[in-house]
Amino acid sequence: MNAVCSMEVHLQRFVSMNVSYSWIIPMCLPTGYLLDSSQNICQDIDECVAEQSTCAGGQICVNLYGGFTCVRPECPKPKHNTTYMKTSAHQCERTPCHVGSAACLEAPHSVSFHYIGIQSQLPVPRVLFTMTAPRSLGDGQRFTITRGKGQRGLEVRQAGRHRGELFLTKSLTGPAEIQVDVEMAEMSAQGLLGRHIFTVTLFVSQYPF
Repeated sequence: MNAVCSMEVHLQRFVSMNVSYSWIIPMCLPTGYLLDSSQNICQDIDECVAEQSTCAGGQICVNLYGGFTCVRPECPKPKHNTTYMKTSAHQCERTPCHVGSAACLEAPHSVSFHYIGIQSQLPVPRVLFTMTAPRSLGDGQRFTITRGKGQRGLEVRQAGRHRGELFLTKSLTGPAEIQVDVEMAEMSAQGLLGRHIFTVTLFVSQYPF
């Protein structure tokens, strides 16, 4: 979204979703934004692309509205003969289970990590994240929020035979950090074939643009 700036009296007026935010300040732009003088609007700076971040080695830069953050996804700790190995910067997969280890066989096959920056007071309903099976073994998928259920109006819905959507039903006010786990269960006529976890972290800006 855009922010309209008037420089004459140092009055900053942010226009977002037909709502005006005005106050007297000595500068036009909040930190993390750049003035586009040709259109007289404030635009978010992508510090990750502009190489302005200071993330340490092994960390991932996530651009936010008005800033950035550094994250380091970690695989689940070993538990009940179940271990995971990192297969990419954003995903961990379960290692082969020992023979007869029911707890391991029931554990999720994979865990992936997803980071999303959003503005405050977004219009709702709004789809935030779409989940699909990279390779489907069953007849369809079932999507459920297993951690953070009901967190501030976040819900999950089936959007197709092999696709689910995490969507927002209530506007959020930042700054805030919200995390939910969405389980994708692969189903067949014989029952459950496997489970996959999408860990989604939302970084809500304090600005509505």
